[in-house]
Amino acid sequence: MSVYDVATDLLDNIYVLVRLLKPGTDIHVCMSVYVYDNDADLHHKFLLRDRSRDWFCYALTVNDKQKVMVVANKVVDMHEADGQFVRSFGQGILKDGWAITFANEGRVMVLDRDDSYDHVFSEQGEHLSR
Repeated sequence: MSVYDVATDLLDNIYVLVRLLKPGTDIHVCMSVYVYDNDADLHHKFLLRDRSRDWFCYALTVNDKQKVMVVANKVVDMHEADGQFVRSFGQGILKDGWAITFANEGRVMVLDRDDSYDHVFSEQGEHLSR
């Protein structure tokens, strides 16, 4: 298991983005989010949508409505805190999304390291600016 990122929500739950590997190898199996309560007890975990063999996630963030957003390469995936998939966005805009955060007024900011821009999206996935 390799840890990629960590975030917390307003209830002090801890969200850990991990890449699971085949035991004893560097072979990617899947990406998951582990959710712990504020006592560090595992609450639940969920698998992320796998897009290809080489696909893996770089970063995650959680908003005040407990929506979990994960950025990977050319897309952002939004999930409910229980892992239910909500939507994807950023296709055709992001080239190599690397970091993500929620900003004021429901905006989502994604750092694209390939084009050196911060892209701003609405929570619904509308590209607002860069």
